[in-house]
Amino acid sequence: MNTEMDYEMDTDDSLEIRLSKLDYYDNSKQLEVLREEIFYILDNGFQPPENWYHDRITKIHLYMNLGWAKLYTKFMNKDDYIYYTAHRIESNINNILEDWSTQPCFNLSIYYQVLEDIDNIWKYYSDKYIGDEDESDIIDLIEDLTHL
Repeated sequence: MNTEMDYEMDTDDSLEIRLSKLDYYDNSKQLEVLREEIFYILDNGFQPPENWYHDRITKIHLYMNLGWAKLYTKFMNKDDYIYYTAHRIESNINNILEDWSTQPCFNLSIYYQVLEDIDNIWKYYSDKYIGDEDESDIIDLIEDLTHL
């Protein structure tokens, strides 16, 4: 496993620059950059420094507050993909928060899965349901995602 020094990403300045501007991006772009970052970390076997975990757990807390239980309850027996994905997101976030409560790190693979699932459910819903007045819960979720 690589050391903290290796994590500096000196081979990919564009990702490093985007990460330094993360808070200035809209939520869709933030999610894209975070997904690229975690893929880079996992692909290269890096172990992020402790402050990285601290910064990313704040995002996890934001994602937790988006109301996944309300979403999967709304779509139970209506759309299996949204139901199961929202449930998995909530469960994986809870796993990350449980890890975080006992140590200054969390499972990077689960974090990766959370980001992938959020991105996928957002795109899936946008493609399938945008404009459907009956699905106000997912519209509320998407509005929350855009205002993080």
